[in-house]
Amino acid sequence: MPLIAYDRSGNVLATLDHLVAEDESGTFLVDLAGMEADGEKLRSAWEVSGAAGSCHWPEHLGQAAGEFRVVLDRRFKHPARRLVHRRSGHERVREEIEREVERRVGRSPKDEQGRRVVDVREVTGSPTKPLRLDAEGRTVDPLSARAVGSGIKRRAGDGRRAG
Repeated sequence: MPLIAYDRSGNVLATLDHLVAEDESGTFLVDLAGMEADGEKLRSAWEVSGAAGSCHWPEHLGQAAGEFRVVLDRRFKHPARRLVHRRSGHERVREEIEREVERRVGRSPKDEQGRRVVDVREVTGSPTKPLRLDAEGRTVDPLSARAVGSGIKRRAGDGRRAG
């Protein structure tokens, strides 16, 4: 899961796809989600000029992450529950993304060791292949080149889909 640094207004300033560390036992990927769940401040893991905070996000958005604003919710342990596209208002909702990953993992077959093996990159993207987004911040289905819903919300008042 990538790191997102944001300013006091929630605007995304920078992303980091993964963090590698080294100790006496060797080199390893840092468990950013685990750090955040343990209450550690992720800003301590990297320095970004002008950043007011940092969090992990379940999707790899690449350069498109800069088109979003982090919505902070102080009631939750994780500050970023949603990313909102600054121009269109489209929302990317953490719970919906995580629920879709869990659904796909739960439906996948088990290997010889009893582990579930599933590729969720079409939901989350990857460091080398971030999700493709349209101009309004919606995920573009790579097979049909049409926007698909990830965290689709309805606009208040008019009943039309916002995403």
